[in-house]
Parts: sequence; structure tokens; C-alpha cells
Amino acid sequence: MYVKKADEIKKEIVEVADKTEIQWLIGEDTGKEFLMRKFTMKPGGSMPKHYHNNYDHEQYVLRGKLRIGLNDEVFEVGPGHVIYIPENVAHWYESIGD
Repeated sequence: MYVKKADEIKKEIVEVADKTEIQWLIGEDTGKEFLMRKFTMKPGGSMPKHYHNNYDHEQYVLRGKLRIGLNDEVFEVGPGHVIYIPENVAHWYESIGD
């Protein structure tokens, strides 16, 4: 168990993405069955299509605008949107505004 400020957690470059960083707010070293990540995608950034075959996950948009693909559907999302992505669902992201 711990309490931390997100601003104090190291940012890492996401190598497979463009202009995107990740912070492991709750990582495998802390949570056995729960992970929490914060992604920061700069304008013009993107994450290629991928999927996870061993877990569901969620996204919550804090600010900016994204185009997100979920299987064959495309959505435009912004602050306050919640996205649920079950395992094996192909998904990708593209920043489309601040």
C-alpha cells in the first residue's frame, strides 16, 4: 500500500508510439492484479493498433481530443470520456487536438 503524487512518478517514452509517454502509477511491483497507467500523448501523437490477450482495461480522458479505434469502430473522445476495452479487442489512438 502507498500514497504518491502522480507528478513524482517517472515518465517513460512509449517506444512503439509517436509522441507518447507512460507513467506506471500502480505497477506490477505494487499491484498483483491491478495496474494503473497514465499516458500523455502530445499533439500529433499516436499509438498503433494493438490488443491485449490477458486482461481488460480502461481509459479515462483528462484533457485533449483523441480519435480511438475499437475493432472496426472509430470514436472521437475528449475530457470526461470513459473507454472500456475488453481483452482481445484491437485498439489504436490518435491525438487530434489539445
